[in-house]
Amino acid sequence: MAAPWNYNSPVFTVYHNEAQCFKLFVPYRGTITRFVITQESGAPEGFTLNLFNTREACPPGPGGSLQSAATEPGNAELYKIFPTQTAAPAASYIRLDGVTYLYQNIDGTPCDGQYALYAQIDPNGAAAGQKTFRVQMTIKLPEII
Repeated sequence: MAAPWNYNSPVFTVYHNEAQCFKLFVPYRGTITRFVITQESGAPEGFTLNLFNTREACPPGPGGSLQSAATEPGNAELYKIFPTQTAAPAASYIRLDGVTYLYQNIDGTPCDGQYALYAQIDPNGAAAGQKTFRVQMTIKLPEII
């Protein structure tokens, strides 16, 4: 049985309630068994989260749209690892325990895997200023036979 791989991110900062994409350095492929994102600072007004297996769906940086010039409109849905998640304003976190979301980054090749997933954080509300978030994940790696 493969050992789980745990991910604790640095703090991600979103400015001015604008959707932003962040690169998460993870194994090339695996199964997400636990995923937690917590808002650590800023006005708790809720947020939405999308997690993608390609940079094309969510280029890192401010104004991270759900598609880039390289994807057809609406195709970003094809690259989601799990359905869009929404945090209620009072909760300020999203927690998925006991899940089995398989993924493989599709930016590289089997011989040159890209070790990343892309998270889009879109804060809700009208409060100005920055909000910080932290991601934690447990990933089960494929067994080597």
